[in-house]
Amino acid sequence: MLKIIFVCTGNTCRSPMASAILKSKLKKENVDNVIVDSAGIMVEPNSKTSTNTIQALKNMGINIRTRRAKQLTKKMVTKNTLLIPITKAHAEYVKNVAPTKSLSEFSSGIDLPDPYGQDLIVYEKCAKILDFICDEIVDLIKKGELK
Repeated sequence: MLKIIFVCTGNTCRSPMASAILKSKLKKENVDNVIVDSAGIMVEPNSKTSTNTIQALKNMGINIRTRRAKQLTKKMVTKNTLLIPITKAHAEYVKNVAPTKSLSEFSSGIDLPDPYGQDLIVYEKCAKILDFICDEIVDLIKKGELK
């Protein structure tokens, strides 16, 4: 079973958003052989998911409950884990932990800027980009091309 972990800095905005969007899409496509999670590389202890992250997802019809940020640990990584770092800098940081494929390696070709502390509209733009990328990820999973 493939395990995908989205990785960002604090695990309060981008990576939980990506995780929730991908989980939603996989459920709609009846793909149940993938575990999806998210984590951060510099997590502030007891941090909650950003209010604007929760709202941006809610506006897309995806409801996530408030959760605590998680620090990426080696214990989270199994032999079938693919890390999807949000930026090239995150990818550089985790490249020796597990196989990686950063967002910029997908068709978007971008590093997704951190919306932390910005207006809801910025979070919604971030969610739209992640929605597009997650469509590609689902297609690759269904074709057996993402490992």
